Amino acid sequence: MKAIRFLLILAILGALGYAAYRILLPEVITNAINSEEIPSYIPESTREELQEVRKTIDDQVKKLPEKMEEMDLSYEDLMLVVEEMNEKDILATYESLRKSPPSTTDEAYDVIVNNLQLESVDMERFRTYFNESVTVDKINDVVIKAEKSKLFSQMSLPVLKSTIKQLLMQREDEIKSRLEESNK
Repeated sequence: MKAIRFLLILAILGALGYAAYRILLPEVITNAINSEEIPSYIPESTREELQEVRKTIDDQVKKLPEKMEEMDLSYEDLMLVVEEMNEKDILATYESLRKSPPSTTDEAYDVIVNNLQLESVDMERFRTYFNESVTVDKINDVVIKAEKSKLFSQMSLPVLKSTIKQLLMQREDEIKSRLEESNK
């Protein structure tokens, strides 16, 4: 009887830990990125890297509405794309780009389109923008950085996806107001 009780408690603790990892971790990460000051619970060794991430995200959020307008993409469409992406497709895209580095942006885009199974948007509508905005070197750099940082092994893709969604939701007003300004 004690063994069953112990296993039941262990299972409950495991479920709570998993829930905290999947639900709370994205919120903690998002809050650390969006807060005015770096929270005290962030280790000193990580603060500089977090500061760089914050700057990159701020820069990208500022550019996002203009890019969205160029692609005729609404905020709701963007959220649908993020929601629809799944771990298997993202890993397959990463592995394809890692194993066979593309020689052209069209080649890279073909790999992305072939691996990401999105029904909410027609991926071909983004090809021209992709080809104009991205270089082969940049794609290869991202693949190398992801590999070096062990991004896919340190943070599960569902947690990463949830973090991205929370970042977009926390900045929804900013994105939408910039989108309205660029439409004027």
